[in-house]
Amino acid sequence: MNPKTFNFNFKDLAISKEEVVKLLHGGEEDDSHQFYVDILEQEFLHLIDYSGIQGGYVETDDFAFDAINKTVRVQSYEFKVGNIVFKELKRSEKIIVFTCTAGKQICDYAKEEYKTDLIKGFLIESLANVVVETAMDRIQDKMIEEFKAQNLKVSNRFSPGYCSWNVAEQHKLFNILPKNFCGVSLTESALMQPIKSISGFIGVGENITYNHYKCNFCTQKQCLYKNKFLKV
Repeated sequence: MNPKTFNFNFKDLAISKEEVVKLLHGGEEDDSHQFYVDILEQEFLHLIDYSGIQGGYVETDDFAFDAINKTVRVQSYEFKVGNIVFKELKRSEKIIVFTCTAGKQICDYAKEEYKTDLIKGFLIESLANVVVETAMDRIQDKMIEEFKAQNLKVSNRFSPGYCSWNVAEQHKLFNILPKNFCGVSLTESALMQPIKSISGFIGVGENITYNHYKCNFCTQKQCLYKNKFLKV
């Protein structure tokens, strides 16, 4: 179960300023669109050499599913993932446990800007959300190619706090990962540090299905991405 890690430079993620702003409006443009794009233009220049973006995962075949209780045991830890996540993972032949972060520096930068400029702070925070998701997309793309060579498919990624999976189970999830893996740790209340980080499970198997419109089964109501993708 050797961990795999990845590092990214901000510029290598090829994030679009226009796309970041569109996400703020649920995929639409309004009168403030160009104003926000102009602010992000300067922030992209500020972050062009930023390299604090990290992510990685461990792969395990030490797991079992309980169809009655809709739980999955990974190593010695039982996770009450709920019906939706259970349904998407139950055909897995391997479980991937992952984490990814936009990095401490960009999170601290957003926090400092909030003190003097709410709009800029909000835009940097929103950009950090896009950074971590884009970085994890890149990692998952590499994962898909790797397992494709083994005739295996990769599921969507699922995180504690979504689809009825209790966020408190982050503690068990992080017990499976090496300590401070990719620079991410947990508070007692299961909040990840740096704050713009994600973690969870991905299923791998011959009969796994990847849902390109994952919003169709997500129950999260306050989500930038959901407003966008449900309009596709």
